[in-house]
Amino acid sequence: MMKLFPAAILATALLSGCALYATTNFQPYEAKNGTFEGQGGAKETIDGVDFWTNGEPPRKFRMLGVINDERVSNPITMNGLKGAVAQKAKEVGGDAVIWNGESNRHGDHASSKFAVVKYLD
Repeated sequence: MMKLFPAAILATALLSGCALYATTNFQPYEAKNGTFEGQGGAKETIDGVDFWTNGEPPRKFRMLGVINDERVSNPITMNGLKGAVAQKAKEVGGDAVIWNGESNRHGDHASSKFAVVKYLD
């Protein structure tokens, strides 16, 4: 039992440390007319949030803002990307996110951008 305790502390420290290397920030979008209507595309739903990875929702929507995500590029942190984006989108009242079509990798870091939208119909 005592041998497992140090291993459990180390595992917890490593996993919580990975969270320190990921940031998911929201920036509001401002426009005279922030209402759009898409033509459709490829969609995946994660934690109740629609992720449009190719195209956009085939319905009317309002742009709420942009999520910028930066994290260390490793399997543990990258596995949490969509969950973190879905959580941030929900926090700001979004129904869906639209991936901007690119993710940048800078050495051991990756960054991604998603538009956050609210369905209007």
